[in-house]
Amino acid sequence: MTRKRILVMSMLAATGLAVPLASPGIAGAAEPADLLLAVHQQENGTNNVTELRCGPAGGDHPRASVACDEITAAGGDFTKLPGDLGSTYCTFEYSPVTVSAIGTWRGQTVEYVETFPNSCVLRSETGSVFTF
Repeated sequence: MTRKRILVMSMLAATGLAVPLASPGIAGAAEPADLLLAVHQQENGTNNVTELRCGPAGGDHPRASVACDEITAAGGDFTKLPGDLGSTYCTFEYSPVTVSAIGTWRGQTVEYVETFPNSCVLRSETGSVFTF
C-alpha cells in the first residue's frame, strides 16, 4: 500500500478530530522534513494528497518553498501557521474541510489533523501549506 493511500485512509478514520494529535517543535533547522499533506472536502468526499519536503524544498506540493517557509515561521507547530489572517474575509458557510500532516519535521514526528468550517477559513489560518 502506498504512503499516500495510507495517509488518506488514516485521515478518513480521524475526520472527527478537531485538534492536533501532536504539536512538534523545531529540532535542528538543518534536518530535512518529509511530510504527506492531505485535504478532505467532507461535502463532496474529495481527497487531495501531496508530499512536501523541506531542506531543500521539494515534493509534489505546488508551492513547496512558500509552504516550508510558513511551517518554519510557525516553529514546526501546525497550530501556529501564520496563515492569511486579515487579508481574507470568509463567509459563515459550513462546508467542513479536514486536513492532515503526517511525517517528520526537523527530526520531530508530525501527526496533525484539524477540521475547518470551510476552505476559506482553512486558507486564512494555514496559508499555503494546505493549498494544493
